[in-house]
Amino acid sequence: MNSKNEYSLGIRIKQLRKELNLTQKELAEKAGLKTSAIISYENNQREPTGRALAALEKTLNVSGSYLFGDDINLAHYDKEIMDAVNESWLYLFSTITYLIKTNDPLTQKLIFNIMVELKSILGSKSMSNHQKTVSIELIHDLIMSLSIATDRANLTKEKPSELDIERNNTFKAKRVEEYSESLNKFFSDFHN
Repeated sequence: MNSKNEYSLGIRIKQLRKELNLTQKELAEKAGLKTSAIISYENNQREPTGRALAALEKTLNVSGSYLFGDDINLAHYDKEIMDAVNESWLYLFSTITYLIKTNDPLTQKLIFNIMVELKSILGSKSMSNHQKTVSIELIHDLIMSLSIATDRANLTKEKPSELDIERNNTFKAKRVEEYSESLNKFFSDFHN
């Protein structure tokens, strides 16, 4: 990201906060963020995550495009990374298709639901590019959280007992259920 965008992001957040007569702490509370996050955004020490950006947009009543300036679509663009991503799509989807077919029906249904929502987001004519990005970032964050939680459960023992395996499967099923509920709530709220 160039320094113009870094400069404009912090300045714009601070300017809008002051126009609303809010302290950093008050803005953080209204947006559901930490005060330290607001301070770091205003001082250009870090960028808001997708969820934080969505909260700031709503609280400050502006778009992410306004907060970031004109180059929002290029803010996270790296040609080498994007070239590697584009070269990997076909292999990735063929691998995913195989793995989905080898999983249990509940997992298959949940993945299908995720893919339907992803298709809906990407093909939406009523959502801005920024709204699409925020929606997909939420799905990404939920999946990463689930993956980390599952990995932690798997690391409890080198050679788990049958009871440990049963507990781990119960844990995974509960995480999948929570994940599914979170997604359903998000999309229900988003479409209303």
